[in-house]
Amino acid sequence: MRGSRLFFLAESYQQRFQRKDTKADLEMALEMLPRAFENPHAPMDSNFSGNLPLMETADIQTAYRLAIETLDLISQLTPRSLEVSDMQILLRRTSGLPCIAGALALMAGRYLYQVIQYLELGRGIILSSLSDLRIEMRELHVNCPRLAQHFIRLSDQLDTKPGLLTGFTNPRHDMGRKLNEVINDSGNCQDTTEDQLKSAAINDPVVIINAMYLRTDALIIQRDGFTSLELPVLYSDVKKFTTKPEIDRQTLEWLWDGIASPVLESLGYSDIPTSSTWPRIFWIPTGPLSALPIHAAGYHYPGSTNTVMDRVVSSYSSSSACVSKLEEVVLVGVKELYYAPKEINELGKLCARISLEIKRLESYREEVLLSLAECEIFHFAGHGASHQLDPSQSSLNMEDGSVTVQNLFSFKLYQRAPFLACLSACSTGYTEDERLVDEVLHLISACNLAGFRNIVGTVRRVNDHGLRITTIEDHNLRDGSVGEGLHHATRILRDQWMIDGSGSERAQRDLDGREFHDGQGNHDHNSREARDMVGCEEGPIYWAPFVHFGV
Repeated sequence: MRGSRLFFLAESYQQRFQRKDTKADLEMALEMLPRAFENPHAPMDSNFSGNLPLMETADIQTAYRLAIETLDLISQLTPRSLEVSDMQILLRRTSGLPCIAGALALMAGRYLYQVIQYLELGRGIILSSLSDLRIEMRELHVNCPRLAQHFIRLSDQLDTKPGLLTGFTNPRHDMGRKLNEVINDSGNCQDTTEDQLKSAAINDPVVIINAMYLRTDALIIQRDGFTSLELPVLYSDVKKFTTKPEIDRQTLEWLWDGIASPVLESLGYSDIPTSSTWPRIFWIPTGPLSALPIHAAGYHYPGSTNTVMDRVVSSYSSSSACVSKLEEVVLVGVKELYYAPKEINELGKLCARISLEIKRLESYREEVLLSLAECEIFHFAGHGASHQLDPSQSSLNMEDGSVTVQNLFSFKLYQRAPFLACLSACSTGYTEDERLVDEVLHLISACNLAGFRNIVGTVRRVNDHGLRITTIEDHNLRDGSVGEGLHHATRILRDQWMIDGSGSERAQRDLDGREFHDGQGNHDHNSREARDMVGCEEGPIYWAPFVHFGV
């Protein structure tokens, strides 16, 4: 109880400081909080609820220390024995903490490797707890087969839905404790080293975008080191654009000015590539920015190269994998969508041309789940739904039910590592609960966790126009080709959209004599400064939501 009282006192002093602006109250609050931390019996939710407001009022070094101490508690808050639904409830209380810790670490002058570690430590807790088990299992199979069998039994028990509990003990807690002992015995529980982090960017840079009310930064990982770039982005604008129901021109131009253009210029990507091999960037947006298409940022008008897609190929993953033999493709289409059967038919012809065995399914839940365990390419064309309250229940809708994120968590395809899951449906890469956006819980990440090396999906709603996804899957079908294929398919659609939307007399009149703003204070003649033009295409931009996660 003493820990709870100390947290209550700290919160009371902090609230009085906010009312009266008395420095003595702030000092008392900051004195109480560390003493409360030292009490092992203090309730975990108090640690977080009392700590986050104090970070806003303390000096930078004190705020940084509080943030890191709080961040370290997350692993205690979310042991492996907890179910996903329980983890979600607890992690809502820490919403925004990783981004705050990252921003404070930069402001406190910490080494960039540490800053990146703090960001990664507090994000994707649920996915990390699940994926770590799969990574450990792969390594144990190679290094210690006997220990691997014990590991498999314990992890399978944790994956089992718990029944009614008896007495005051939870068998899942015991299984989780034993599993941690096996992992510690294996010696495979070290943190990611600096060299390992750099190796993720050995071919292409990795760019983490951290947006918080304190500041917005790009943290850039390259093979030879780390750099940071403070971005001219107001957090109020971040909230404004992420809450828009649709992606429009204004959103893409704001993304260009504040985020994409400064990053591309710092990396030396200042114009359209002249070689046949395009450079690539792996984007890792944090917080609410994860709902926005950075890959589509720019001023999309005829003749402009002030766009991301006219300079680089974009992906949203930093993993790599070997080229794998393609064996079977599962195609699922929903008949009621006008373009879905056509899309599936086109894919069927493509697969036949390159000698892939095809399994064409009606959208029935059990049949799809059974086929997922064996396929190398899974293509779904139909309806997707993001769940407002529980991201683990976001789903692909079938004729007789749904395939949820939670269902996909149960697949362990990592030894086969199937090549591609293409989710041609709404919001398959979107988390509706803003308090859990940094958990990255959606259908794309679930497919990635299941073992798919490449996933194509969407960050927002899409119409039934169809991306002509065959352009993606008719691009040599090798690792590295999926992101490139999506890139070129999207550019084709974007170019057609510009022709359709800019060919009118009104659009041409708006374009004539205007200048183009590149986000760096420079202007190109015969273009425009985008925010003073209202294009003739006023609806949502249908080609922008599609994203690639993977290798």
